[in-house]
Amino acid sequence: MIELAMKLSSRSLQWRAGGAALLLLVLTAVHHAYGAYAFSTPWRLHIVYIAAPVAAAIAAALYLGSR
Repeated sequence: MIELAMKLSSRSLQWRAGGAALLLLVLTAVHHAYGAYAFSTPWRLHIVYIAAPVAAAIAAALYLGSR
């Protein structure tokens, strides 16, 4: 187990963590958008307006961190 942890580079961990965060944001946004549509509750869309810029910031940080 320790050998596996030692083989992972910090860049690999950075991409895995960033990818997981982006996936979670996308799933949350889709969940709230579907809920807003299915149950006629447009106030659920507020999370999409928050998740989109946060996802863009995470993607930009991943890009800049890989340079």
